[in-house]
Amino acid sequence: MSNDQYPQQIASQRKTPLAVWYRLLEPPASIQEAGARRQARLSSGLLLIFTALIGAGAVASLLVGSQSGFVLSGTAVVSAVAYVLSRAGRYTLGSILALGAINLAAFATVLLDPTDIVRTLLSFTTVVFILGGALLSIRGVAVLTALNVGGTLLLSVLIPGTPFAEVMSAAGMVATLGGLVLVTGRHRNLIERERVDEVNATSRELQALRSSVEHRIADMTLASDIGRHISQVRDLDVLLANSAELVRSRFDLYYTQIYLVDTAWHTLVLRAGTGDVGLELLRRAHRLPIDAGSINGRAATEKRAIIVADTRRSSTFKPNPLLPGTRSEMAVPLIAGGRVVGVLDLQSSTPGALSEENLLAFETLAAQLAIAIDNARLFAEAEEARTEVEHQASRLTREGWQTFLDAVNRSERLGYTFDRQTLTPLTGPLPRAPGASTLDVPVTVAGEPIGRIQLERDASLGEAWSEEDAGLVAAIAARAATQIENLRQQAQAEQYRAEAEAMARRLTHEGWDDFLRSRTAPVAGYTYDSVRVTPLNTASNGDEPAEFSLPLQVQNEAVGKVAIEGAEHLDPEIEKALAEIVHQLGSHIENLRLTEQIEVRARREQLLSEITARVHKAVDGDAVMRTAVQELGRALGRRAFIYLGADDRAQHSRPESIPASGATTPRGNLLDDDTRELSL
Repeated sequence: MSNDQYPQQIASQRKTPLAVWYRLLEPPASIQEAGARRQARLSSGLLLIFTALIGAGAVASLLVGSQSGFVLSGTAVVSAVAYVLSRAGRYTLGSILALGAINLAAFATVLLDPTDIVRTLLSFTTVVFILGGALLSIRGVAVLTALNVGGTLLLSVLIPGTPFAEVMSAAGMVATLGGLVLVTGRHRNLIERERVDEVNATSRELQALRSSVEHRIADMTLASDIGRHISQVRDLDVLLANSAELVRSRFDLYYTQIYLVDTAWHTLVLRAGTGDVGLELLRRAHRLPIDAGSINGRAATEKRAIIVADTRRSSTFKPNPLLPGTRSEMAVPLIAGGRVVGVLDLQSSTPGALSEENLLAFETLAAQLAIAIDNARLFAEAEEARTEVEHQASRLTREGWQTFLDAVNRSERLGYTFDRQTLTPLTGPLPRAPGASTLDVPVTVAGEPIGRIQLERDASLGEAWSEEDAGLVAAIAARAATQIENLRQQAQAEQYRAEAEAMARRLTHEGWDDFLRSRTAPVAGYTYDSVRVTPLNTASNGDEPAEFSLPLQVQNEAVGKVAIEGAEHLDPEIEKALAEIVHQLGSHIENLRLTEQIEVRARREQLLSEITARVHKAVDGDAVMRTAVQELGRALGRRAFIYLGADDRAQHSRPESIPASGATTPRGNLLDDDTRELSL
């Protein structure tokens, strides 16, 4: 029980009889050592019990008139004094005094009544040796045994006529009892010593473990502090330089450097190093290949830390002439998102300073550094993208306003002036250098100035504008810029929409013209005379008047009309239904036209693919030309010619053509022209 637990136990038992016993045995506060307090408590307890027993024996002897009652009374008094000495902290002196009193009482009793020496001595010496074994050391028990044996032998001189055999028997019994106490005490001491040795060994191990844990906690704390510091830095170069110097100074290292992996993942590029050596290596653009040829390259390749606890005993360590004091080195990969972004290289001038014991702290630091590097890169990319977006937005805004103020649809300069009474258009430019009484605020959109607001202060009010006035005008300029930009975009959107609609109408018109021209038997339309449907030819009845008609439109472009003869007025519901039918009819015939065009183009592409495939099978130039002209002729059903070199048919006779055998009918208008001769 520890020193602080024993008073707590007494306090918890304050109201019990056992609490009184604990108070009687409690050693003084001056005794601090746990073993001494335990010995003092044992001495007090035994002496208190022995005093009570001897006192009771003395009272009993005095009541029966025995002469030994006075001896026992004196022994009880001496034991009480010894108990008091134990409570006062002199428990060793008290133990010796009590044992001496018991021994004197034994021999005094024998001198008073020598009839049974052996029984009397054993009665007292048994108690003496029991108490001595508990209160004295081995040496003290040996001295006590020698004194008792010597005193027993002396009885043959002090008591004349005492049989020598009886004295020797008593001395032998005393010596035997003392020897047993010595042997058991020695064995107990050996066991206690072994136990103490085990406890000390365990304590040393725990102390070493505690020291190691405290050292690791200190390293982890340093790593955490460094991690918090570097996490606040956004510039990558500053982050790397600060990190290298912080790691070196906080962990008291010889040299620290940081490599980053290049974009091709071929080399490690030094980006930060401490001291003059780091500056020199950076000036040299120091780099290492990512392979097993170096500690750092190996760490990046294997994605694990590489430790050289003692460089002089390592066969893989390659010394750097600029760093002759390196005695231990550790390379920890910087891993973010499962990929290696670099390596943290640590070097110490003390062998074993970088080992497995502090690896966890440096791995934790490397993980935080890798995340910080990745975040710095992402931040730089985000800033670059933001800047690019801002430049792009500014450029588009500038181009948009240049297009908007094109001097065709509207003037190149728009503005108004107000003189407290009249609002008039601004015909000239604003002054470039306004006076001191003029408040000039730019109107900007996406960082691009598109105009200005100028206010002239009344001379009676002074020339200075207040900050409140300037802030109010700036807020108005910002809101005006937003509204003006919205209106500009809306106007340009309407313009672009109108242009797109016009383009769609033009393309639709041209498409229908081409479609109608490509038909072999053009038909103007169809008519229904309540009996049958017949083609409508413009020559015969295409110009007949119709009293009611609706335009047939595609993309708001009229491509025909639907007419009803003899209908002056139609019911509104019928007219509405007829308009919807005509609208759907326009959409449907447009889809059919587009479908037909797609089919024609598909056949054309298939034909070209087939001709190209056959031409590619030819093995020489002559075969290529023959195959090409033959396939073209067959495809078109016409005679085809092929030429190489200048076309001088006007001066020379036409070369013999290759007829399109087996093809008398064209395969459709699959090419863009009607040429009957094709030249290459």
